[in-house]
Amino acid sequence: TRYNRWLYGHILTVKPNDGLELSIGETILSSRTTFGFDLAYANPAMPYVITQNDSGRAGTEGRDNLVAFGGVRARIGGGHVGAELVVDDVQIDSKDREKTADQLAWRLFASAPLPVGTGTSVRAEFTRIDSYTYMRDFYTDVYQQYDKPLGSVLGPGADQLRVTAETWVGGGLKVGGSVGTWRQGGLRIDQRPSNGPNGNAGKPFPAVTPSRPEVQTAFLGDVGADYLGHPILGTIRLQLAQIRNAANVSKPAALYVRAIVSGSYAFRYP
Repeated sequence: TRYNRWLYGHILTVKPNDGLELSIGETILSSRTTFGFDLAYANPAMPYVITQNDSGRAGTEGRDNLVAFGGVRARIGGGHVGAELVVDDVQIDSKDREKTADQLAWRLFASAPLPVGTGTSVRAEFTRIDSYTYMRDFYTDVYQQYDKPLGSVLGPGADQLRVTAETWVGGGLKVGGSVGTWRQGGLRIDQRPSNGPNGNAGKPFPAVTPSRPEVQTAFLGDVGADYLGHPILGTIRLQLAQIRNAANVSKPAALYVRAIVSGSYAFRYP
């Protein structure tokens, strides 16, 4: 084992009625310099920001990465609408805002049934992740493990709009498809050395870097079918992406195609 990291979290959800749900919570990622499970974070009633800054905790270095979040979801008729906000860091003081970039991420989504066919529905979703969200000056404090994001796989410095529809054809067969757009800047959660928000206030969104000087843009589409009749389960899916400036370097638009076929058979023995 090269190192161990601990991710702690708690969430409070309130449902004032059957059609509304409110949530607020926080997570904290211990840096690699902490030792084992920290019992101070095991108290579900104590906000992590207080525990993190407790001067009586011996052996801590104050670099544990705290993220707060909240969300709301409402049912309107047969559909749902909702919003989520992640606060990695936000600058309140005007002097801090002049030198340190905010680190926010948010998502809006809505779904509704359609009076067509059987079980037909449509869903729209927009996600935006600020350029330096999940980033830190010390990459040991970044929300990643072995260079794999623990935060959003889209970011940092990305936004995506996607519309999806699906319907049940019958006999366990479901078909659906989606279209969307995706932008991504030049920052990566696993880049070395890490590039945190300090000194990067006012950078255009999405931010780019000298080694990745262009914003990557893509038009996305996919169509597929799922067969969910027991004991056989199967999926066929075709994914398309027309990407301009792939890998964040100047390139003309090119079409990328991926086909996925998977299946399984459920059985009992004996």
